[in-house]
Amino acid sequence: MSTDPLTAPEPDPADQPNDGFVKFVFTHPDEAIGFLRAYLPEPLPAICDWASLEILPSAYVSEKLGQSHGDILYRIRVADIETWIHIRTQQTPTHHRS
Repeated sequence: MSTDPLTAPEPDPADQPNDGFVKFVFTHPDEAIGFLRAYLPEPLPAICDWASLEILPSAYVSEKLGQSHGDILYRIRVADIETWIHIRTQQTPTHHRS
């Protein structure tokens, strides 16, 4: 039985303790730029126009990803091409059978 992503309840923040930290870091441009420069593979950091980094509203519905409200979406110019970077902040719960 699958859950309809349009009517599914929002996840409980207590189940996602790192969300607040991740959202704080990635919604502050200077912090986000520092992280992205350190972790994007070469040659991306060298060809990104960091001054063009813009945080976009990220609530959307996607057939593949379902409904999302907590992710972070950036628009940035990379080698003079408008590009989007999508950061998934919601953790997928792991279920274990006893």
